[in-house]
Amino acid sequence: MATYVKSLDSKHLLSTGLEGFYGDSSPQRKASLNPVAANVLGTDFIANHFFDAIDFASIHSYPDLWFPNLNETSRLEFLRKWLEGHMEDAQNILKKPLILGEFGKPSNTPGYTLAQRDAVFNATFDTIYASAEKGGPIAGALFWHLISGGMTNFEDPLSIVLSDNTSSVNIIGQQSRKLGLIGGRGKLSHKIKI
Repeated sequence: MATYVKSLDSKHLLSTGLEGFYGDSSPQRKASLNPVAANVLGTDFIANHFFDAIDFASIHSYPDLWFPNLNETSRLEFLRKWLEGHMEDAQNILKKPLILGEFGKPSNTPGYTLAQRDAVFNATFDTIYASAEKGGPIAGALFWHLISGGMTNFEDPLSIVLSDNTSSVNIIGQQSRKLGLIGGRGKLSHKIKI
């Protein structure tokens, strides 16, 4: 499909939009990073992104959904390992930029607190900032999802309501400002051919 889209529009940037689960091309990563249920899905982070028609790699991160029986500390540790493993593989194997296309902290997780959501956002943004600052493969992330007040028909357990002005909203703003300050200092290690 990617080759077909490129035949119609060669300047259209493409990725897979997959979760980022590893497959048979990376047995060590598959064993150490994949949730057990992901091993039967038939997806393969490396193989699916290795095509020339795929311009950048993409992943999602939902440790609360993938590991509902782990404690918060273990989920945060997994999140960091998940990001670091994919950053390493995007840079060294795929030689492509990486984007975290979705992440968040579901409010319906048993024992959920706003501080836990903030910890997920801080851990994610700190890892991404460190990569961007040194010119690594990842320089941004898209959390799921920001809505404005009154959009109750779009709310789900991952929603962040902008008008609530929570600490999470402040963390998002701080990350945006920090990345903006990198300016020309941080450069992606791979230029996309357009």
